[in-house]
Formats: sequence, C-alpha cells, structure tokens
Amino acid sequence: MKFDNSLGYFKNQIEISENKLQELRKKDKRFAFLRLISFLAVVVLSVYFISNSEMLLFSIMLFISLIAFGYLLKTHQFVRNTIHSTTLLKGINQTEISRLKRNLSDIPGGEHFFDPKHPYHQDLDIFGKNSLYSLINRTTSKEGAELLANRLSNGIADNNKIVDIQKAIKELSPRVDWRQKLEVLGLSIQENQIPDSETLKTEKISTFRVITQIILNLLLVANIILVSLDIVDVRLLIINIIANIIATYTFISKTVKPANEAIIFSTKLNRYKNIFKHIESENFESELNTKLKTRLYSENISAGKSLEQLSSIGYWLENHGNQLYQIVNALFNIDLFIFIRLHRWFKNFRTHIPEWFEVMTEFEVLNSFAGFYYESEGSYNFAKITDEKYCLDITSTAHPLLKPGETVKNDFTMEGKGAIGLITGSNMSGKSTFLRTLGINMVLAYCGAPVIAEKLVVSRMQIFTSMRTQDSLTEHISAFYAELLRIKALLDEIEKGKPVFYLLDEILKGTNSDDRVSGSLALIKQLIKLNAMGLIATHDLQLSALEKSLPEMGNYHFSSEVNGKSINFDYKLKEGPCESFNAKALMKNMGIQLED
Repeated sequence: MKFDNSLGYFKNQIEISENKLQELRKKDKRFAFLRLISFLAVVVLSVYFISNSEMLLFSIMLFISLIAFGYLLKTHQFVRNTIHSTTLLKGINQTEISRLKRNLSDIPGGEHFFDPKHPYHQDLDIFGKNSLYSLINRTTSKEGAELLANRLSNGIADNNKIVDIQKAIKELSPRVDWRQKLEVLGLSIQENQIPDSETLKTEKISTFRVITQIILNLLLVANIILVSLDIVDVRLLIINIIANIIATYTFISKTVKPANEAIIFSTKLNRYKNIFKHIESENFESELNTKLKTRLYSENISAGKSLEQLSSIGYWLENHGNQLYQIVNALFNIDLFIFIRLHRWFKNFRTHIPEWFEVMTEFEVLNSFAGFYYESEGSYNFAKITDEKYCLDITSTAHPLLKPGETVKNDFTMEGKGAIGLITGSNMSGKSTFLRTLGINMVLAYCGAPVIAEKLVVSRMQIFTSMRTQDSLTEHISAFYAELLRIKALLDEIEKGKPVFYLLDEILKGTNSDDRVSGSLALIKQLIKLNAMGLIATHDLQLSALEKSLPEMGNYHFSSEVNGKSINFDYKLKEGPCESFNAKALMKNMGIQLED
C-alpha cells in the first residue's frame, strides 16, 4: 500500500487552510467594527435630520444607508461563511489522515444501521466503532448515508452497473479538490436531511388580492413622497399605513400555515443550490457520472439554475425574522409577493426535486468510494464479478481495516458447488482475520468499490457469516444455542435458492469436544450437497481427515513457531492441515502450570 503522496496532500491542505483562516479572522474583526460604526452613524444622522425637520434628507439618507448596510452585511456574511467552509475543509483533511492511519475510533460508524440478524453485519465489522463504514463514509446527508449503508449491506444486483460504478470511481478519485468541496458544501448544511416535497402545499393567491395590494403599495409610496414635500397632510399617510397593515395581517392570518411551510421548505431546499451547481460545473467522461449529471437538467434548465431562481426569493426568506424586514413587510405585505413567486416556482419544478436529490446522494456514495480508492494511490484494484457460479479467485489480499504496514497478503482460490475450505491453525495465527478479509473484500466487490487485492474474480453469492455468536441473558439464549440459531439461519438462507458463500469460525464451540466434532462432521457433509461453498476455521484436527473421503473439501492452515516464551506468526496461508499448535505455550506464558 502506498500512502506517502496522499498523506502529503492532506497535510498540505491542512496547512493552507490554517493560513487562510488566520487572514479571514482578521477580516471578520474589521467588518464587525465597520458594522458597529455604520450603525452608530445612521442613528446620529437620523436624530439630527428628524430634530431639524429635514424629512427629505432623512429619507435619502435612510435609503442610501440601507443599501450600504445591506452590502456590508452581505460581505461580512460571506467572510464568515468562508471561515466556516475553510474550517470544515481542514477537518475533512484531518479525518482523511486518521483514515490513512486507521485511527477510526472517533469517526462515526453508522451504528444505527447495524442489524444483528443480517447475514454478515455482526462478523465483518461493517458498522460500528472501527468499522468499514467509518473508513468509507464521506456522505453528508442522511439519505446519502442510508444509500451507502444499503450498498454495504446488499450490494448492487446488476453486474453491468457495477462496472459503470467502478469506472465512475476511477474518474472521481484523482479529483480531490472537487470531491472535498462537494463534502464541504454538504457539511455546511445544518440538519442535512432532504426536504420532502410531497407534503408541501402551496395555494394560488387571488388576482383581486394581488391588485388591491399593488394599489395600496403604490399609494403608500406616493404619500410618503408627498408628505416629505409637504404637499399632502400627514394624516392621509397614516390612514394609508393603517390600511396596508390591515391588508398584510389579514393575508398572514389566512395563509400563515401554508406560507410558513413553504418558507421553511424553500429555505431548506435553497441550501442545496451550491451542491447542484458544483456537480453541474464538472465535466465527466465516464458513462455513469455523465448520466447522473444529465439528470439534473430538464427543459433546458438545470437544478442549479432553478435554485438560483429560488435563491432570489430565499434572500428575503432568510431575513424573515429580521426586525427591519418585519417593519417593511407590515407596510408593503412583501410576504404576499414572495408567496406568489414560491407558488410559481414549485409549480414548475416540484416534480424534479426528488430526482435531483437522487443524483446528489449517488455522488455522495461515489465520492465515498473514490476517497477510499485515492488513499491507495492505485494499489487497490477492482473486482470482476463473473457469471460463472461458485467461483472465488483472489491474490495478494489484505484486510482494509488493518493499519498500513501491518498487513500480510495472501492468495486463495476455490470453486465448485459444495466446495469447502477447512482452515486449522494455532491460536492468534490469523484464521479469523483471513475469513474476515475474504468476506469484507467481497462486500466491497459487490458494491463496485475497490478491493484490497491484486486480483479478485468472484461469482455472485450471498455472503453469510457465523463467527461472533454470543449468549443473551435477556432472551435466555446460551452461546451454544445462539450458534445453532445462526447455523439454522444459514441453512434457511441456502434454501432460498441463491448461491451462498459462508464463513464459519469455530462452529459448535459451545459444547463438549465429542459433540462438537460429530456435529461439525454432519454439518460439513450436509453443506457440500447444498447450493453453497465456503470456509470453516476450526481447532478440531479430526475434521481435516474428511479430505480423504470428500473431494469437495480442501485443507489449509496458519502456523506459528514457539521459541521459548516467544511465539512467532507469519500469518501466511498454507495448504494442508496444521501440524503445530501453541495453546500450551500460551497457557504457560499466562502462568498456568502444566504437567509435562
């Protein structure tokens, strides 16, 4: 595995982010000071003009100051947004370094996706602390995480789609800046859960109400000007203001619920604008990435452009709680005109919204796998899902969750319905890790993700494991009975007719040695007749003798070498049954006084 260049890239990005943050924080302080000075200046001038009855000058000053303050506010907000996004980018690169070093304990593991009854969740560390999900996941939305979890749990059923995904991952992997910006944009959205457009209701505003409001607004503007010029009595302006306020709150009282729902939905939806624009800005060559991007376009307008239209409405919506907005809204009923524009927008684009977000979540998942592929700098490879049945051929494979430099690579091949690989070996020699290595790489293969292997050719099979069976005090289930239930679940899975690849570790370990051996013999003889193949790790050497009478079975082992009090492991898979064990040496090292 090569990690130097990718590690260097991540470290360099962290340094760039830190330098940028120092400059941005200085700007933030300057803008905060300017806003305070501007506000005080407006207050002083307002008092001066009003006290001297300079209403025209006051109106002009107020208009100019509102524009200037709005510009200052917008620019300051941009600086603060940039501080936030730069901080997120720094955190992303710090997390990438943690992944490279396999320090995954502080990275969310998707525990809520874990299903103890799933065919392989329990044993292959798919979810939970220090899991495959922690290593892979770079999604930012709730739905993106759910799609990734689904892929890791169920794979992709279509072999052609797997090939398309592999090509898409290869294309995205070196585009680190683009991928990390996609992640930053997603993380910038608080409560990143896709809004549900199906529940939204918007009602058309009557033409009479619109015309009435326009007339009242024009009259109000005219009266403000005429009063400023001392042409009409101020009482006429007061009557006009009261009429406008009544019109505004009559509208609000009748439309408050649908209006608020539309405003909330639009505000949430508008936050995704930059994500869609970011996807649309990139040119792709792979078929899948190109198709996904194309789905963001409809009727010659893209999702990003559509949301640009919504953004102009959203600018007002985001300031809906602002006191100045509330004053202006009371006078001119701005809510009515916003609601009209919202209704028109949703009428045009509502049906496209679900598809836009499907594209976004697909890119989130592709980005997750592309980030995983990037760390290897080409040393990971992509599997071939063959149409042949009951086939597994893997070379130079290792476990993806082991730290770089601690992996020992192995080769393994088996094929044929009913084929069984029996693995014997010393304690801690690598039997269980090897089973998990095969299983977790097959999970990656069925997702279209890169695998830690020089080559992997594998048939389409349902992975099923039984390795970490535990007792349950609350359910009154012993460890042995829990294992029997797991074996029954395996047999039930095989009965469904789909080819199964099983990984069993120390089967029937919860009972006495005689019953364990006889039960294991019976299970092996049963499995070779079924639509399955797989591996069984065991300490029971008696089972290795079955190779003589069962051509479907092959013996393999991991060994260790005892040198005094030290025990050495090479973690290399070898053919044949194990001939050396280390249990007695381990027990002596722990202080157990054994008789020679």
